[in-house]
Amino acid sequence: MSALRDALLQARDIDTAQGSLQLGWIDSLQGWDLLEPHWQAVHERTPGASVFQTYPYLRTWWDCLGSNGKLLIIVVLQNELPVCVAPLQITSLKRLGAPVRTISFIGQPSESDRPTVLGDSNPDIACAIAEYLFELKPLWDSVVLFEQPQGSQIVQALRERLRRERYLVAQVDGNECPFISVSGTWSSYLGTRTKAFRKSLKRRRAQLEALGTLECETVDAGVNEQALERYRAVEDRSWKRAQNLGIARSPRHWQFHRELVRRNGFAGWLRFTFLKLDGVDIAATFGLLWRRRFYSLHVAHDAAQVDTSPGVVLTAMELETIFAQGVCDHYDFLGGFLSNKRGWASASQHTTALFGDRPGPRSLAFHWVYFRIKPVMRRMLTRAGAMQRVSRALQKFRRSRTPPPVDT
Repeated sequence: MSALRDALLQARDIDTAQGSLQLGWIDSLQGWDLLEPHWQAVHERTPGASVFQTYPYLRTWWDCLGSNGKLLIIVVLQNELPVCVAPLQITSLKRLGAPVRTISFIGQPSESDRPTVLGDSNPDIACAIAEYLFELKPLWDSVVLFEQPQGSQIVQALRERLRRERYLVAQVDGNECPFISVSGTWSSYLGTRTKAFRKSLKRRRAQLEALGTLECETVDAGVNEQALERYRAVEDRSWKRAQNLGIARSPRHWQFHRELVRRNGFAGWLRFTFLKLDGVDIAATFGLLWRRRFYSLHVAHDAAQVDTSPGVVLTAMELETIFAQGVCDHYDFLGGFLSNKRGWASASQHTTALFGDRPGPRSLAFHWVYFRIKPVMRRMLTRAGAMQRVSRALQKFRRSRTPPPVDT
C-alpha cells in the first residue's frame, strides 16, 4: 500500500470527525493502475454509482478518448486504504472561441452518465476535496460537473468554496434521466400507458408486419464484435450519420466501442437487440445489463424505414422480452433527448449541473449568455407555444444535412 501512498502528488493530512485522512492526487496511468485493486470496493460503497464509474469502463474511455486531457484523480486514504476517489480530469474546452482549462469527471461530457465521487460520502470529505481543488487552482480555470445528484455533497461544498473565492457560479437543472420500473408483466406495464400511446404502438407494429415477416433477435454476449458491426451497419444507414452522432462519430469513438466489447470483465454486460424485416436488420439497439439495471446506450434505425418508426417498435419488443425474462429491475433510458423517452418512462431521476469560472471578461460574457439570456429566450418561446416548433425545425435541419462519409 505504500506504493499508492507514494504515488500521490502534493499529499497532505487532514483531521476530520471520522479520523485522520490523507489526501492527494494522481496524474499518471501508473498511479491509476495502483488504484485498480481497490476500485470495486470503493465503487460498491457509493450510493447511486453506476456501470459508467466502474474501472474497466473509465479506463477504456480514457485510453481511447482521453488523450486531450490530463488526469486529476483525487484520492482520500484512511489507514492507507482508499476511502474516497474523485475520478476527475482537466481538459481544454472552448468558451466563446478561447480554450479554458476545465475540471470535469472522466468520461464527460457524453459517455459517462451521472458521474460521481466514489466511496464514503460525508460533508467532511466533500469539503476537504473542495478545499484541495483550490490548492491546485494554478492548474485550472473552470469547473463543470454535469448530471450530479440533487443534494450532492460535492456540489454543495464546491459551490460554496467557489463563491467564497468570488468565482462566477451557476447551478442549473441537469438532464432528466427517465427509467422504467420493471415489475409485473408486459401487459400490466402497457396498462399504465395512455390509450393513445398503446394505439400508436399497435398501429406502428401492424404497419411493419404488413411489409413482411417481423422478427426481434437478442444476441448473446459471446458474439459482441459481430453484433457491434451489425449495429453499426444499421446506424450508418440512419439519420444519426447526418448529425454526426452515434458510436462511429469519430474514429476514436469507434475504437472506444470496439475496445469495450473486447474488454474482459465488461463484455459480458453488453446486450444487443435487432429488429429484422424479412431477415434484414432495419433497427438495432444495445446497452449494458449490470446488477439488474439495464442501461440503454444507443438505438438506430434505417432511414428508409422512418415512416414506420422501427426504433419505437424495436424498443417495445425489447422491453417485452426483458419483462418476460425478468433479467432486471430498472430499464434506464439515461439522459439526453427526451421526446421519445418520456412516453415509456414510469419515473425519472432529476439531476443538477454546476458551473464555476475564474472571473474575467470572457467568463462573464459566457455566464451572461448561457445563464441569463438563454433561459429568458427559452421562457419566451415556451409562453408563445413555439418551443416545440423551434426544436423540431432544428432537428429537421440537422437531419437534412448531407451525411458525413462512413469511416471503415
